[in-house]
Amino acid sequence: MGAGLVWVANLLLADAVLSPGATAIAYIGLSSRTSWMMGRCDLLPKCFQYLNKESVPWVGIVSSLIIGIIMLFGGPSWQKIVGFLTATSMIALAIGPISLIALRLQLPKVARPFHLVGAPLICRLAFIMTTWAILWSGREAIIGSIAVVVIPTILFLIPRGIRGGSLDLRNGLWWILYFGGILMILFVIDTKGWYPLPVPQQMIISAIFSLIVFPIAVASRLKEVSPEAPLEFHE
Repeated sequence: MGAGLVWVANLLLADAVLSPGATAIAYIGLSSRTSWMMGRCDLLPKCFQYLNKESVPWVGIVSSLIIGIIMLFGGPSWQKIVGFLTATSMIALAIGPISLIALRLQLPKVARPFHLVGAPLICRLAFIMTTWAILWSGREAIIGSIAVVVIPTILFLIPRGIRGGSLDLRNGLWWILYFGGILMILFVIDTKGWYPLPVPQQMIISAIFSLIVFPIAVASRLKEVSPEAPLEFHE
């Protein structure tokens, strides 16, 4: 605006509205499909399985919209919401590198149309960078995102255990190690921790921690793909 480029300023303001709006629309679609699949796997009430005549999971869309509005207007601030969503997204993405290596070991003879060269190295690097991204999200965001993972997990395990379903607790214990280590790094060597260290040293320690957790997580995999997860192979 100081240079007289008022139209550029207006363009930036418009983008500040449109870009988050487009992201919200994309995430509502993504979360509704996730809710639909969780409903099919009996992880959510069966109403989430309903599709309208256009094959759209409308229950998931409505619930995602309601949750989004509550977080937007009931949250502490926009910045904290962004930090929280970043932390939860990174926690979800941390599963990807581990899953790739675990699935290769579980299904070694399955034909793969695409073969990632150097996957063991790439997956370890991705896991390290995901851990860094989690730690950079901020203390409140990390604690909140871990709580969002842990509390629903407990609420899921209790009724499933009562019904006699398989819990596979041993295969998920690495999450306790991972979350515990992240919290230790956060409270001990973080900039606001008990014994703060410079950022480069924090990155080195968290990278070493990630390299320790990675093989433990892979080794904790199910010996074979769960029978509750039907497989569909396409030529």
